[in-house]
Amino acid sequence: MQRIYSLIVLSILLITGVSACSGSKSADPATTVEDIESLIYSGDFEAARSLADELCNDTTLTLSTRQLCQLSIAYMKFSDIFDTDINTALATRCYRMAINSDAEAANAYYETLPLDESRHVDLMSKLEPLLSADRDTYIDEGTDIDPEYLTPECSGDELP
Repeated sequence: MQRIYSLIVLSILLITGVSACSGSKSADPATTVEDIESLIYSGDFEAARSLADELCNDTTLTLSTRQLCQLSIAYMKFSDIFDTDINTALATRCYRMAINSDAEAANAYYETLPLDESRHVDLMSKLEPLLSADRDTYIDEGTDIDPEYLTPECSGDELP
């Protein structure tokens, strides 16, 4: 049984390697997204993330709303595994693009996700306005801040 599993994983890696060598420009985005999901399912997160990065960096491709939704969830899974903020940021970017593309279709997709994955959608929906907003909108220059709450670095005072 272990040998069969190893052969399946090796086959997936070979197929992925061949498609990566041939260049992602000619790859069908739907097939690539399916490959990413298969690699995640098989536990090969490095290869899945590499394919996702290639797909997201290929500016010649137009991804469907569903594909953007799938990529957003994939990047959130990468964030869980690799514990890096860039994956969360990329997931939120894909989420925003999906919502901007077709909000109704994106929300329909996200509503069908299992509970474990819907927590990712909740986080992305909270991060999206923060990442897309103009930074100046969150600064209220008319607010007086009590100097007691400022650290020495912020107040200009030197440390004792």
